[in-house]
Amino acid sequence: MIRYEWEVLEKSKPTSVEDIRQVLLRNRGVDASFLHGDLKDLECHLSLSGMDEGADLVAGHLAAGNKVVIIGDYDCDGITSVAQLVHFLRDIGHGRYAVVIPRR
Repeated sequence: MIRYEWEVLEKSKPTSVEDIRQVLLRNRGVDASFLHGDLKDLECHLSLSGMDEGADLVAGHLAAGNKVVIIGDYDCDGITSVAQLVHFLRDIGHGRYAVVIPRR
């Protein structure tokens, strides 16, 4: 039988849920600054690798009037992304699209 023991690096007693969270993260060497982030801390979406090529590819297909298939994920960001793209396509008058959201 394997026995595990906790090693508590910080000996102070936490007095709140916030204190407990901070102690747990510090004990694991995790920088918790991401928990208090702001929109200004996000990287620009245009800096993503391949963004220019992807935008050119989509723009070319839209300009040619090709049918676009949007494949979404079945979670909150996947559904939201699909909805945003559908609204965009409708706004620019591109009606040749299909939406696929896989069933779980």
